[in-house]
Amino acid sequence: MHEFKIKIKAFSILEVVIYITIFTAVIGLVIGIFISTVKIGNRETASAEVTSQLNFVLQYVERLAKQSSNFDIVSGATTSTLKLRMPAPSSSPTCVFLSGGVIKIAGPDASNRNCDFVNAINLTNGKVTVDRLNFTKITFYPGHDNVLIDVQLTYNSSDPQSRVVRSLQSAISRVSAATFDDNLLPGSDNTFDFGLTGTRWRNGLFSGNLRAGSDSSHGLILTSPNGTCYRLTVSDAGTLSTISITCP
Repeated sequence: MHEFKIKIKAFSILEVVIYITIFTAVIGLVIGIFISTVKIGNRETASAEVTSQLNFVLQYVERLAKQSSNFDIVSGATTSTLKLRMPAPSSSPTCVFLSGGVIKIAGPDASNRNCDFVNAINLTNGKVTVDRLNFTKITFYPGHDNVLIDVQLTYNSSDPQSRVVRSLQSAISRVSAATFDDNLLPGSDNTFDFGLTGTRWRNGLFSGNLRAGSDSSHGLILTSPNGTCYRLTVSDAGTLSTISITCP
């Protein structure tokens, strides 16, 4: 009867060290690739979120501004609140403003003179923080007013690698003409003019009285078909008279 002997050759210590080193290097490489992929994915997600909200805010404000009849802010001054007068009384005024790192929009309050800031709704969500929101009204007469918008958003994350920051600057112009939802009153008596010399209003439509001062230098000025201007005045006895004057 024959005996079979199986010889098992053990790994040497050097071979074991080499195999462990190679295995460790491969595992480390795989983990590094995985971590890098996760970081890239998180940053792409953050970038997409910030860009999406930035574009949404710009498009929303642009649509409101183009529909508005007046930018109710001081020309040339920078403010974080854009107050818009809208053609429809139910939405006038409308305000876009920054509060606590969130861009919000507010409709009119009960008086229709100011915005209802208490019941404002958010335009941006908690995934981003609004670092800056500035509006500047620019007047380019005789064209419509423009408003410059400067906004910066940061992705809201504790991970420094995901704190993506995006900023945008743009200019928006009104499309519609100005309308008024209140009385048009001067700040002082007999001081301000309505209209400009050489730039005339085409039609004036009134449902009430049209009143003009009447003395030697004031009255209702009418233009004849041949271009001659006449001032129409009335005496204390109610007698109407006209006098030829130099057209203003």
